[in-house]
Amino acid sequence: MTSAEQLLRALLHGQLHGRAVELLQGLCQPGASAPSDQVFNSMLDSTVRTRSYGEAWDVLELLLKCGRKADKYFVSILTKSLEASNDKRWVRRGISLVDKFIEQQREDVDEIVFNSLLNVLGQTGDMQKLQQTLNKMNDYGVAPSAVTFGTVVKAYGRARDTESVIKVWNQMRSRCLGINPVTCGCVLDACVKCNSLDKAMAIFQEMRMQGMHKNTVLYATLIKGLAKVRDLQGAMNLYHEMRMEGVPCNLVTFNSLMDVCVRCGDLQTAAYFLQDMMGMGIDPDLITFSTLIKGYSHIGEVHKALALSKELKARGLKCDEIMYNSLIDGCAKARKVSEGLAVFEEMLQSRVQPSNITFSILVKLHFEVGQIAEAFRLVPTFVCYR
Repeated sequence: MTSAEQLLRALLHGQLHGRAVELLQGLCQPGASAPSDQVFNSMLDSTVRTRSYGEAWDVLELLLKCGRKADKYFVSILTKSLEASNDKRWVRRGISLVDKFIEQQREDVDEIVFNSLLNVLGQTGDMQKLQQTLNKMNDYGVAPSAVTFGTVVKAYGRARDTESVIKVWNQMRSRCLGINPVTCGCVLDACVKCNSLDKAMAIFQEMRMQGMHKNTVLYATLIKGLAKVRDLQGAMNLYHEMRMEGVPCNLVTFNSLMDVCVRCGDLQTAAYFLQDMMGMGIDPDLITFSTLIKGYSHIGEVHKALALSKELKARGLKCDEIMYNSLIDGCAKARKVSEGLAVFEEMLQSRVQPSNITFSILVKLHFEVGQIAEAFRLVPTFVCYR
């Protein structure tokens, strides 16, 4: 081991990754003797373990530049780290380096590396690059698994590409690959996101015929889709089917059902679902209360919305801006100015920052009862909170 490599190890041991990368850069200059594969991968191991991803990408870039071989395990972890990044340039650089790794170490690339890259490409919405990666996966003779298909389906769902979702689904069926509640859930969710509820229902019917439909997530996904098209009867039919088939209902199921009711203006049925939910020992959460408060506020039954807000706080939950806006809007519809202003005051005391929408609702609150001057007096307050 050279003295330079000993110094690198010492820097890594002290977690001085920035200085270690600087030393490595010097060792990778033209004419210098670049460190071995083992040294490079030891640096990747150390930086990845401490989540020093910036230095880890720098090490991988130098490794590939020097023609050394990277451990695919570290490359997969680094690729996965891109999923949490909102920096587009950072993500593009990472994708480029993974591409270079795939080109240079063809014999080491496996399904895990490809799946990690496909997932990142799906999240970034780069569908052209995603298709190119799939083609390369095929060229390399790496067989796609159920995980691969699920990842691709999710990506096309985000891109609202129904045709490609169905195409991938048909490929899965033709290969008899991974047809299970998890992968089918991905397909149903993608169809719902693409506003192709008819296709989602058709796929679900196929699952019924195969006896693979008894899954809570599948039903909840379809109910969410029915909420988008305001089909309350269809959602109720699925709920009753769940009960008959013995499929467990969870909090997401009931929140989705109540969302359909609110969208359809049927708060009586929403109350029925709330009663059923609590009867099963499932406690309402912030989404439950927010949905019901929005519903009661919208139809002018602000007294019920205010009662729910009190119940919410009694359970140790906190109102957010959207919920306060719904309450103030309900007070405006019911022409209850004092109650609306009391809600706004509580919002400020709770240190929930009002938005442009909040102030526009407050203006509406005053206008509804003809308090024009009071509405205009809100302008300085609005400027103060911007």
